[in-house]
Amino acid sequence: MLPFPPVWEVLDLSQFEAMKPDIPAGQGLFINIFTVVQPASGQEGSFRVVLGSNNPVSISFSADRMIPHKSLEGFTIKGEFDVDDKLRFPLNTLATKWMEARDLIAARDLTITDQHEEEAAEEFLEKLKAGRLSKAPLAASIRWMVAVTEGSNMLELQLQALPCSKKNLKPILRQEYNFANSSFI
Repeated sequence: MLPFPPVWEVLDLSQFEAMKPDIPAGQGLFINIFTVVQPASGQEGSFRVVLGSNNPVSISFSADRMIPHKSLEGFTIKGEFDVDDKLRFPLNTLATKWMEARDLIAARDLTITDQHEEEAAEEFLEKLKAGRLSKAPLAASIRWMVAVTEGSNMLELQLQALPCSKKNLKPILRQEYNFANSSFI
């Protein structure tokens, strides 16, 4: 994790879109926030988050933390994400776009194992499909977000999950949503 507040480095505006951090060998994840600042008026409204790492970001967590349902207990979700390829943040946001967990599993960006550490993506996807036909559909959306968590005083990369399909997120997030049922993995 990086200390907050950061040390500022002033670069030329032409470097704003293409700038990537220099990562010393043996270092972990670096989180950089680049912003446009004009000498007379200050910050001009555009910023971008750029991650850097010598290694992929690895995740591993119980599937029922993402989709709290009894049929998903015993499954583990794992993944490795290359920060240059898979973890890109849109301009002026601290979060990636929401991604459908089912699509990430089908594309093998996320792998699923059962309680015996055997590959179980097809079985897991079948359980999601069966759940979609029930009264309580089984789905999840995930995204990455840069945040400063309370008491840490450090920038952190969080994997966030909500137990619903990406297509249903906008109506849900427009309502007053009870985030007690969401997961910060």
